[in-house]
Amino acid sequence: MQVLSSRDLDGLRTFLKEKANEPVQQPASCTIGGVVRAVFPELCALRKRGYTLNMLVHIFEENGLRIAPTALSGYMKKLYGEGGGASAIEVRKGGHNLRHTLRNYVSI
Repeated sequence: MQVLSSRDLDGLRTFLKEKANEPVQQPASCTIGGVVRAVFPELCALRKRGYTLNMLVHIFEENGLRIAPTALSGYMKKLYGEGGGASAIEVRKGGHNLRHTLRNYVSI
């Protein structure tokens, strides 16, 4: 069993408080699922504006990412389920620029 002194505990608290105020580091690379998760709010906004899954797939392809519409739909349904929202098929009203956001995650 490890025991910390109160001084060490205070040092740990200070360190953790400082870390809590720093921006989270982005990973050097992401899986396609990680990319979909990262740009999920933008994908939802585009779906609300009327973009189809095929249109979103085309945007991914323009940015060097290959994903099938069924795979994108599956990822989105899973993420909607985690957030308690509707399915990827049902959402269609609102807007955002996904191309700019994707470029933050993918080097072209």
